[in-house]
Amino acid sequence: MKQIVHVMHGVPYDFYGGRPHPKVHVDAVEGWGNPFPITVNEALFRNSARGSTLADYVLWLIQARPDIIAAAKIIHLHEQVGACWCAGREGLAIDDPLRCHLQVLMRAARGDYDDWLGRL
Repeated sequence: MKQIVHVMHGVPYDFYGGRPHPKVHVDAVEGWGNPFPITVNEALFRNSARGSTLADYVLWLIQARPDIIAAAKIIHLHEQVGACWCAGREGLAIDDPLRCHLQVLMRAARGDYDDWLGRL
């Protein structure tokens, strides 16, 4: 099951996980977006893991914003369908190789990374 869909491909979704964008209407941006920009090299290689941006996001999420993980767990974010710009036409599953910050967030919501802080 693809739990992350491309925001512009007309597939229904429960929440938007991208940055504010004029083509995407949302009632409120819940804070699920990645504050770290994608580099030019990462944009050119869309199908590979976006290493530095995802690494920055993981560190920020667990060190500075554990409240986001807690909120994602409370609303069972991992059981919903999210929309982002990373997904492509085929969409992404949570357990596909990492290429989107929503995969990280949804994995954290289901408790996969509860031991992150112990590993830093």
